[in-house]
Amino acid sequence: MPCPSGLVLRLLLVLGTVGASALTGCARGSIADPRDAGPSKDASDAGDAPTVEGDGGPRCASNDECRTDPGGTLCDPVSGRCVGCIVGGDSCALGSYCDPAARACATGCDDDADCGGGVTRCDLATHRCTGCKQAVDCIPGTVCREAVCVPGCTDTKPCGVGSTCCAERCVDVNSSAAHCGACGNACGDGSSCCLGRCATPSSDAMNCGRCGISCSAPNGVPACVEGACSVAACTMGFGDCDRAPSNGCEADLSADPANCGGCGRACTAGVNASTRCVSGACVPECNAGYGDCDGDASNGCETELARSTAHCGACGQRCPAGPNAVATCAMAMCGVTCEGGFSDCDGMAANGCEVFVATSAAHCGGCGIRCSVAHANAACSGARCVVASCETGWADCDGSASNGCEVDLNGESANCGACGHRCEAGTACSAGTCASVCTGGATFCVDRCAQLVSDVQHCGACGRRCDGGANAAPACTGGLCALACNAGYGDCNRAAGDGCETNLRESIAHCGACGSQCSRANATVSCAGGGCVLGACSPGYGNCNGSEADGCETNLNLSSSHCGACGRSCSLPFATASCSDGGCAIVACVAGFADCDGTPATGCETNLASNNANCGACGRSCGPGTACSGGSCASVCAGGTTFCGGSCVSLSSDPRNCGGCGNVCPSGRSCAGGSCVQSAPANDSCGGAQEISFASSSVALGGTNVGATASITPPCGFGVTSDVYYRFTVPGPSRELVYADTAGSSFDTVLYFARDCGTALSASTTSGDVVCNDDMGSAGCNGGLQSQVVALLNPGTWYLMVGGYGGQTGTISLRFQHLPVGSGGVSLLPAGATTQGGGTGGSGSMGGPCGGGAAGESTWWWRTCPDFVGGAFSAQTCGRASWDTLIYLRNAAGGGDACNDDACGLQSSISATLPPGPGIHAFTVDGFSSNTGSFSVAISRP
Repeated sequence: MPCPSGLVLRLLLVLGTVGASALTGCARGSIADPRDAGPSKDASDAGDAPTVEGDGGPRCASNDECRTDPGGTLCDPVSGRCVGCIVGGDSCALGSYCDPAARACATGCDDDADCGGGVTRCDLATHRCTGCKQAVDCIPGTVCREAVCVPGCTDTKPCGVGSTCCAERCVDVNSSAAHCGACGNACGDGSSCCLGRCATPSSDAMNCGRCGISCSAPNGVPACVEGACSVAACTMGFGDCDRAPSNGCEADLSADPANCGGCGRACTAGVNASTRCVSGACVPECNAGYGDCDGDASNGCETELARSTAHCGACGQRCPAGPNAVATCAMAMCGVTCEGGFSDCDGMAANGCEVFVATSAAHCGGCGIRCSVAHANAACSGARCVVASCETGWADCDGSASNGCEVDLNGESANCGACGHRCEAGTACSAGTCASVCTGGATFCVDRCAQLVSDVQHCGACGRRCDGGANAAPACTGGLCALACNAGYGDCNRAAGDGCETNLRESIAHCGACGSQCSRANATVSCAGGGCVLGACSPGYGNCNGSEADGCETNLNLSSSHCGACGRSCSLPFATASCSDGGCAIVACVAGFADCDGTPATGCETNLASNNANCGACGRSCGPGTACSGGSCASVCAGGTTFCGGSCVSLSSDPRNCGGCGNVCPSGRSCAGGSCVQSAPANDSCGGAQEISFASSSVALGGTNVGATASITPPCGFGVTSDVYYRFTVPGPSRELVYADTAGSSFDTVLYFARDCGTALSASTTSGDVVCNDDMGSAGCNGGLQSQVVALLNPGTWYLMVGGYGGQTGTISLRFQHLPVGSGGVSLLPAGATTQGGGTGGSGSMGGPCGGGAAGESTWWWRTCPDFVGGAFSAQTCGRASWDTLIYLRNAAGGGDACNDDACGLQSSISATLPPGPGIHAFTVDGFSSNTGSFSVAISRP
């Protein structure tokens, strides 16, 4: 069988699954079964053990001789005795070793295989399995100590991959604060180890808040402040105008008209102009038709280019007047107005009004009036056309220039060859000479030219007259007499004896002409005046086209154009109609229309898309507040409004219907966004200013600016549109240091002092003061969108204003403090240990809790931020004055006050702990009783 592992082998022997003989050659050769006294691993079949003389026991030469020996089944070659095991050989089963004293197998290990392999080892001195014997027995990152592998490392036993050995411990130098990047490189308080580099998550822009959080600021330099990303600086030409770190410096100051060249610097346009931002500067652009011709941006594009003669169509384009003219400009085109008697006939303003229309034949009396007289050479005189000379063969016999030389002397008999030369009867003017007038075969008879072939007075010969007949006049045809019927008569029977016998005005058979018989469809007929006259139409027919030629052509029972009578059209509104038995009927309605009144004459009179009484179908009426649109009843109210109680209202702003019809807002509240909200606070106006009492040196007040309006423009902040008033009175006689902050307010505040109801305090009152503040960070505190102000104010009434940056609103948390400072000098005290000097004198206006007040005091002050944690304060004049000093410390918030007269002789010394939190503090040097003089004082403050 194959050799099993050590642990399995021992288990097989203990359980008796196999015998030792079956494991010959495994691990240690022949293995004895620990349960019996069978042959050992080295036994043979040599027979019974022999008896040895002289030593008191049998001797052996092979294992076969020890097979039944109680001393053991193995023959020890050194002693020749039968033993249980042989020292130094593999004669014991796994998990046991050969005890040299007893020469028997005992429980324990003889090599590492007895310990099951892995990380355990056999200690041959104790024959016990241990975790390790030496360092190499332990996995990387552990060392062998007291036979146990424990975490650790040495110079010869390094750590595993990813760890470094520092002070015999394996650490990850990428994240260990004690060994950051290298052994012993410890990160300080407030720092973390990020990828092998010490970083301060509160300020490290690459690890802001925690490792791996990298701040970015498009178009700018990112920063980390108190563990939050912010913008440290912007790239040239960009600005962080919305104060949102997430989008960095989002405003392009070179092109953004709302922030042109700087945040909040919006471009504005003058009259007739617009502006755009170019390279950080506002560039005006004139509206169409206007120009900035004076170069003055303040009055915009002042010039209307369509009408200015100095700037016609473009700046500097002056309209020239020209001779005899005054310049004009209309529709951006130059023109002129002419002086009397002159006109601009060529349309060129440059040469003015070039034509004198009183004498110009081309422009006589006006441009384009050319003197052109018939058969004559024309001229202009006094702005009227006249005849200068006539063409050959023509004459101006009537003396009128309007018809020129009107007489043809070559052909006019009244003026033949010359004006007034008249031709005699029978002659006419030809080529300026009178000649016979008869032509074409005519003969002059008595007084006229006669055609003898056709003239009834001279038929065939001069003087031969033709006679007529009944209803006829004589006629000459081919030189022979004939009849010419009188008007209205005709010789229809062709018989000359009865003349023209037929009355063509009345004869139906010969109406108007012989053979022209009257006959009309569907009607009776007569002849009157030589024309056929249409009589009565047959029943059911009509003469609807007004023409008698086709009679009564229309069937009034079937014609949809003339249904029942001429002109009665079956063209019904919004319907397809037909005519039946002389009456109109509706065949079908146009889509969207219906015959809701049931009267065919009105057609499909109802528009179902817009009729409130028949919306979408006849009889479907729209209810109150709705109207028919597109065939459906819809609200009559415009977008954003709702019909409530008979009118359209905005549910988002109507206090009587706020968010829903009939939902009335309580008194004192208005409607905004469909919800009843608080109306403007009482202190929105100066008259309603909230009073601040001076009874305590520190008070806390609340309030809101929700609904407030803009009252005073502050000297700091941006877009403050919702401010409220707080009023206080400095009672005197002493001046007061007055402090306020809005820490804890719910919005971005702007805080400032005001002298009265309409004037903000802008001038400094003392060194280090802040009379207007937007964010505490700009006043020296750490970040925050709330505000902090302090000023030195004289006795009188003052105002404190709280507004919202950019129009923000919310709840106000206001801390107000004040401290008197007396009549002496007042200075800002720097932090740390300093030596200050001064003097007292004159009369004082205040005193400390341990005396003083007779002489003028010297006071130093400072303010603390909301994150101030408190600290130790000390001051002393010991050895620094030659007179009896008195010093005292006051904190407006209370706590930590101190006062001393004589701590070191006549001089003074105090020590105190300043309370934490924001506020003002004042330290004063005074004199006991009426003592005064110069001094120096050693001061230390946090």
